[in-house]
Amino acid sequence: MTDFIKYFTGLKRNYGFCNINNGYKDPNTGKIKFHSGDYGWSGKPITEEDYRLHLHGRKSIGIQPCDDNGYARFGAIDIDPKIYKDLDIQFYLDTIQKNNLPLIPIKSKSNGLHLYIFTKEFVLFLNCIELNKMTSEQLKQITNKIIQNELTGGAEEFKDGPPCLEILSKEKMTDGRDRFLYNYMVFAKKKYPDNWGKMVLKAGRNYFEFDEVWTDDHIEKKIKHWEKQEKGHSCHDPLLAPVCVKSECVKRDFGIMSDKKITWPRLSNLIKVDFKPDPEYYFDVERDDGETVTVHAKDVNKIKDQQELRSLIMAQADDIPPPIKGMEFYEIIKALVATQDTVQPAPGTTPMEILKKHLKQYIHSTNATSYNSFKSGNVLKDETYAYFVFDEFFNDLKDNEWRKDASRTSYMITKMFEKEAEHLPKPDFDVRKRFPGKDKKTNKPYTGIPGCAKIPLYLFDDKEEDVIEVENFEREEIV
Repeated sequence: MTDFIKYFTGLKRNYGFCNINNGYKDPNTGKIKFHSGDYGWSGKPITEEDYRLHLHGRKSIGIQPCDDNGYARFGAIDIDPKIYKDLDIQFYLDTIQKNNLPLIPIKSKSNGLHLYIFTKEFVLFLNCIELNKMTSEQLKQITNKIIQNELTGGAEEFKDGPPCLEILSKEKMTDGRDRFLYNYMVFAKKKYPDNWGKMVLKAGRNYFEFDEVWTDDHIEKKIKHWEKQEKGHSCHDPLLAPVCVKSECVKRDFGIMSDKKITWPRLSNLIKVDFKPDPEYYFDVERDDGETVTVHAKDVNKIKDQQELRSLIMAQADDIPPPIKGMEFYEIIKALVATQDTVQPAPGTTPMEILKKHLKQYIHSTNATSYNSFKSGNVLKDETYAYFVFDEFFNDLKDNEWRKDASRTSYMITKMFEKEAEHLPKPDFDVRKRFPGKDKKTNKPYTGIPGCAKIPLYLFDDKEEDVIEVENFEREEIV
């Protein structure tokens, strides 16, 4: 165990945990997933006992490789495909062996791969970044080289057309012939306006494996059907999207910018940040000029509603998608959702955690010393409760960019206390509270102030979170 700790060490003041017994397999991707609360940060320093329980399969832990000074002695690459059954593990093993890479491949619980690398001594992670920094021109050269490598071997006629068709033309096709030919028709009508039909027929012979269905007659029927159509390329199509090179396509004479049909920008890399109960989203928008911009949607309605999404893209990506039919919009969103990856928010960043932190700070930093200060929003406390004018607290929240309304905010505060024992006090938001003492001028008790919140103080003591221990942990197998 000493050697294990020696090599798998890093940040010591905190570590990750996962209750793997509660994991479930996504039926679509094959990935092992977990519900919120079954994994996260423990909030405690890592101990030798934690390592021991991990090695005995009773607890699952995760180590952050970098320590507080930015040094690390191991790292890992997570090979995490969208569909796990399609992962070609042999490709990665051959690549490691061919290039003599110092990587140790380990199969993950989802049958993906983790590629580990270890160093003999601690290295400064930030130094690695400094040594590998590049100028924008160097990065552009690398990108262009990758693009040219992808395009090498494609048909010459696409050099001024869509790169996706050029890439797909490298080998004769049996799958996706309908969708390829449709997009070839769009391209041919622009490049060969006088004899586009003959070129479509020729393309079928050049790029397809013919069979009893796919014959000259079959293609000629399609040509006749397309005679009067003026269509644009279907860039979001599952056949074209994986090989889309829009940054190159927009530069070509018969690329996407030459379409008569105005199309939507390409949307991809959807990230769902799993805030409870209202997740937020990030996704990439590839603009007409080839630049990719990340857009933030604060709720799902900004994505599922076409008008909301068009406004969001216009505001954050400076692109103006055209209005389209409902089914066309559905297909775009369906393709975007297929790229979704769900991540848990960083510790302390969920709306509930932010509210609790702000409430705690408000309670302990604004003591009411007079009737007027209490009436203006400062907090009056006794041994059990904190009292304050809720509207004043809510205004303070809004000044700190809080976006939820007052009713939702009070509901969230109530939810903070939901899991506490029934005999413990709970918050109340409709209290009339008097400031203790009397008015010096009238010698009468102060008038009670309505609309006060009455918040129990016990929840705002510092508490360490419990770490879930798990049993029957299956160790990952070295490939």
